Amino acid sequence: MASESTITESASASNSSEITKPDAGSATGAQYLNGHAPLIFEENRGQTDAQVKFISRNNDDTLFLTPTGIIVVLSKLAIEPGALEMKADVIPAKVNPLLQKNYSVERVAFRVDFVNGNPEPEVKGLDPLPSTSNYFLSTDSQKGYTQIPHYARVQYRDLYPGIDVEVASSSGRLSQRLIIQDGVFIERACSRLQNVKLRVEGADDVMLEDDHVRIITTLGDYILPLVTIDRMISDLRPSILQKGPEIFEITAPFAPASASDRYLTSNSGQGLLFSTYPGGTGNDIPYDIAIDSAGNVYVTGATTSLDFPTTQGAYDASYNGDPFDAVVTKLSADGKTLIYST
Repeated sequence: MASESTITESASASNSSEITKPDAGSATGAQYLNGHAPLIFEENRGQTDAQVKFISRNNDDTLFLTPTGIIVVLSKLAIEPGALEMKADVIPAKVNPLLQKNYSVERVAFRVDFVNGNPEPEVKGLDPLPSTSNYFLSTDSQKGYTQIPHYARVQYRDLYPGIDVEVASSSGRLSQRLIIQDGVFIERACSRLQNVKLRVEGADDVMLEDDHVRIITTLGDYILPLVTIDRMISDLRPSILQKGPEIFEITAPFAPASASDRYLTSNSGQGLLFSTYPGGTGNDIPYDIAIDSAGNVYVTGATTSLDFPTTQGAYDASYNGDPFDAVVTKLSADGKTLIYST
């Protein structure tokens, strides 16, 4: 998988500028700094293993959607003793864990598969988003992957006969929804629902709680909402059976009727407006962010990078830190232009 990606979207701009703090209730991309961003499903066009159809990344987890289910990779930053020695008057107010001398990233993976389903369903993205992903693997642009589309939902067509599964998100959390296709008799759908099971492999334990299951791993717990159904046509109740070491099977993994509407909110029309990596070869730490009425983005922070990008005519274009130097950067609303940096 590529180590770097950028996400871009075109945006309009105006001539007037008034700097404001990001509003959690606004429709701008900055709103997600203070809340749970909806999941974005990125189509696999060669940037990862061929069995993966879509990828979705959240704060500490990555989802790989395969034809039969989802592989979840949880990550955690492990800090070892020994912080950087810094003079008291230059230590940043907010310490970034990446400034620690010794650290590593721990990962654990488990998979959630639909049992007894179609092993090769049609898997396609729904509700296209305006953002895209670009992977640059070298200085040769021909060796990267560009303009990879994003979607708000992913559909597994005919995962069961006459039944589709849609994968989406609500409040940044993965959700799965069963949809009975038009023309399918209710009685037939009910009989097919009895065959629907989820298999969890790689977890330490799985617990049933209200409208979700708690998947327990060495790096913490993962909350997976139970599957919702577009029409509550069954009174099946979920149960969990351990089939072997780190293998659990959830029979009738359906959310109760009272929870059905909770996870059906579509994130269509929302998405990450852009993501980029302004910085140098040292430690670059963002502390705060603001936007103006034109959508331009202002970032303040600290850096130890001798080559931190600056713009012509900037207040200070040289590194004077010991070891940190304050930085102020202004980016255009579409994230494509470094307007000002010092």
